[in-house]
Amino acid sequence: HTRMVLIITAFLLIGGSLFVYLAEYSNALGQLPDHEKINAAIFMSVNSRTAGYTSIDNASMLSVTKTFISILMFIGGASGSTAGGIKVNTLGIMIIAIISVIKSNNETVVGKKRIPNNVVLKAFSVTMLAAALVSIVTMSINLMQPEFSLIDTLFEATSGFATVGLSSGVSPLLNAPGKLLIIISMFVGRVGPISFALTFSLFKKENSGVVYPDGKFIVG
Repeated sequence: HTRMVLIITAFLLIGGSLFVYLAEYSNALGQLPDHEKINAAIFMSVNSRTAGYTSIDNASMLSVTKTFISILMFIGGASGSTAGGIKVNTLGIMIIAIISVIKSNNETVVGKKRIPNNVVLKAFSVTMLAAALVSIVTMSINLMQPEFSLIDTLFEATSGFATVGLSSGVSPLLNAPGKLLIIISMFVGRVGPISFALTFSLFKKENSGVVYPDGKFIVG
């Protein structure tokens, strides 16, 4: 578990820093000296998944950078931390599960440890719930206020859900319903998508002992 978190965190940190540095070298980072460009890129890569501070103008970033930062915010930090998002643990479990499917393995194994199927299902469920929430908030705000670009709206919705605090300048200009949607996404994100999803398990029925036969379903 710890090894998986450290590896994914390092990959996101290094990959995120390189992407921001290369994409914004002549744009948002253009006025900074070369050594400060590197510092700002690393700072942005870390902050987009945790604190929400910023050393560059988010509104001036390219659309592709805003989209990439939105992905980093959506992923967030590690489980048990104060960071938001779906958590790097969840991302790691999904990646390992996908690799297992590609290899036609019946079990999800990492580091000679088997990941229970219910954990894999929870990881995908949490991600789908989070993606659905961010998508609904983004499209709703964009419908109510089409003057904002879809990328900027997505940036705000993801930042709200992940409780990051970054903004492209849209939040102060939102109408009351738009701000309410951001507040709702912040609440769900702060409670945590995992905790939010697990609340439904409180209402599950007791095991009746009935075992149903496997059905035949086509996927893909």
